[in-house]
Amino acid sequence: MESAGPVEERRHTVLRELALVGLAALTYFGVRNLTVGAADEALANAEWLVLLEERLHVAWEEPLQDTLVSNRAAMNLCNWIYIWGHWPVIIVAAITLFRVRRERYYLLRDAMFLSGAIGFLFFAFFPVAPPRLVDPGLLDTVTLHSN
Repeated sequence: MESAGPVEERRHTVLRELALVGLAALTYFGVRNLTVGAADEALANAEWLVLLEERLHVAWEEPLQDTLVSNRAAMNLCNWIYIWGHWPVIIVAAITLFRVRRERYYLLRDAMFLSGAIGFLFFAFFPVAPPRLVDPGLLDTVTLHSN
């Protein structure tokens, strides 16, 4: 039996990686569907976390946001980083590493899968509403100020 050539092996590797990413995305939406009816629990958990932050004196979100919102350039920079510095950067880094440093790509992929699995556990068993839905002093600057 003949072994596959380099082009065939590369195509197999690419298809395997796309399947793994697709499976991770399906898992995300599956876990998300588990918590669809958990809005009250998510709000209660978020309120508990806010109280814990206050007791530990680490509730810094509102003062930090006030500082950034008062400086339009800083706020726009943070919004831009949030919008463009997450998935687009990860995707470009993954494709680049896959092509030029395959072992580093696998390290990135495995780290993302592991951190995603940990996140899924929290998402499924300890749903938390975003801080802006719990603390009326926090603003969703991306929605309010991004054009």
